[in-house]
Amino acid sequence: MHLLLVVSVRTPRDLQALNARTYVLCAIIGLAFVLLAALIAQLIKYEGGSRPRDPKQRRVAFWGLFVTSGATAFCYNTFVVANTVAINLKAKFMSTTVISALVTLVVYLLLGFILSKVFSTGKLATWFPAKHR
Repeated sequence: MHLLLVVSVRTPRDLQALNARTYVLCAIIGLAFVLLAALIAQLIKYEGGSRPRDPKQRRVAFWGLFVTSGATAFCYNTFVVANTVAINLKAKFMSTTVISALVTLVVYLLLGFILSKVFSTGKLATWFPAKHR
């Protein structure tokens, strides 16, 4: 199996294969970042009192990593992978770069929401708190 760094994309067929690998890699990036967010949420200690700050800290970490995950996918594809694509195919790959960053964000958001609802009584529930009346 070739690494994305050593693959040289010269034909449209090569570009199609690269696009598929890029989407899969970006979904994995989204998964890795949501796991990192879960780890960070678990490391933030509960605070007592009437106005604890720990739920806000967990939400800030979650949404900060959300932005970082999309930026990471976009920058990796733009500055590393795009250099392996022939000049005549680069414009087509740039649309893949944007779509793959969106794939990363969607995977991150969906998994984060699912984890938040599955662990509705734990620390992850603070990512998407339920509104109480």
